[in-house]
Amino acid sequence: MEIQPDIGRLIITVPRKDKQPSRQAELIVRYAQVTLNPPKRSTPEVLTPITLWSVFVSEERPPEGVEPISWLLLSSLPVNSFEVACERVSWYTCRWVIEIYHKVLKSGCRVEERQFEDSDTIKRYLSLDCIVSWRILYLTMLGRDRPSMHSHFRSL
Repeated sequence: MEIQPDIGRLIITVPRKDKQPSRQAELIVRYAQVTLNPPKRSTPEVLTPITLWSVFVSEERPPEGVEPISWLLLSSLPVNSFEVACERVSWYTCRWVIEIYHKVLKSGCRVEERQFEDSDTIKRYLSLDCIVSWRILYLTMLGRDRPSMHSHFRSL
């Protein structure tokens, strides 16, 4: 994918991680249709090649001490323009928020520690925990996005 032509640049917001603050990253975007051949094994089943679309983004100039972004994304959905390639990358960046949501659900609501006798009870509590986790995540993201709101509510 690195030999594919550079079709444009995309700027994404990379969330903070550990001691690294949130930052803007400029990514080079490339895409192509690719065919993946099945592994060569001695099994009776016959596997056929699969055709997918690949989006490759890479960061040329990350901040000093930060590992550059280099993602190879595969999709069964067609990628035939810069705009569509950028859309696939934006879908992938949603994983950061999804990972935080699951962390809140597991750590904050402690869903894995629950012990119930029947599936109906599990479903009811998990439904409630999902809503609580979403609200905690929303408030956390809002606080990061608008830190001045914290001091506003503190004075009320």
